Parts: sequence; C-alpha cells; structure tokens
Amino acid sequence: MMFTIGAFLLLLGFIFDEGTTTILFFMGMEVLETNPLYVSFGLGGMMGILIIGYMFMLAAWRYVIKTNRTVLTKRYPYRKWYDLIVFMFCFIIVSMVSTKILIGYEHLNTIIDYNNDPVIREAIDTAVENYQTVREINPEIFEKTMIENYEENALQWSYLQVLFNAMMAFLLFKVGYKTAPWDMA
Repeated sequence: MMFTIGAFLLLLGFIFDEGTTTILFFMGMEVLETNPLYVSFGLGGMMGILIIGYMFMLAAWRYVIKTNRTVLTKRYPYRKWYDLIVFMFCFIIVSMVSTKILIGYEHLNTIIDYNNDPVIREAIDTAVENYQTVREINPEIFEKTMIENYEENALQWSYLQVLFNAMMAFLLFKVGYKTAPWDMA
C-alpha cells in the first residue's frame, strides 16, 4: 500500500510539473523555463533525465519497502533505525511532490491568465521576446541568469512547508503500519 501511494504521488508530481511545462513549451514560452536541466540539455534531454530519475526513485522506493519488511519480520537489531530510512524516503517523496504540484499550479495560473487577460498576454509576450533576444545575443549570461533565478525561487521553502511535508511524510509512513512498525513482526 505504501509503495502504491508513493508511486501515485510521484506520478501526480510528474504530471503537474512536467505536463504543464510541456504545455507552456507548446505555447511558445520555453524561453521562460529556468530548470537547469532544460537550460543545459533542452526539452528532450530534460524529459529523458527526469524519466530515468523517476524510474530510479521508484526502484529505490520499492527496494527500501521490501527490505524494510524483511528487516521487520526477521527482527534485526537495527530495525528501528531502518524505519528512519523509510521515513526519510517518505519525506523526500512528499517534498518532491509538494514542490512539483506548487510549480504546476503556478504554470496553470500562467496558462489561464495568458488565455483570459489581454494585458497579461501582452506582458508575457514582451517578456518572451526580451528573453529570446538576450538568449540569442549572449547565451552564457542567459544560462547563468536562468540558473540563478531557479536557485532563488524554486529551491526556497518556508518553515510551514517543511512542517506540512513532515506531517504528510508521517502519514505516508503510517499507511504501511497499523501499529508501531516493530510491533508488526
């Protein structure tokens, strides 16, 4: 059950972030993308790396859960420490998904505003033209600026978001256990 919910959450995050990013690309706004993978490798490279990364994450998630069941049933002495590893995986998955859903929500708002408000549409079109000009004139400065923008905006978390992620990770962790994990064996 824990693996299924974790896999569903990862799929949801992928659809929200990468799906809306692809829609923005098809709308001609690819120059606004600040993801360092896109800046370095383009859309195809970014999608390839992300799909491989998600597959690795799912394989690692499955392995950790399977190993945890073995550790608990054989009552290894380090079983309580291994629960911490499982919880950390839960926290990583929930943090990834919450960030990707937030990014996808922002992308959806951009798409809706672009299609419904002519003032915002003109502002976005002007920004796309300006970024395109900068990218053509000086690609090194463009890449550096986009990566700095990504680091400043996408990687900032508030304490409330960390607390929310920890609570959701605990709920994901508890999905696999009806009682304390070490009492299952």
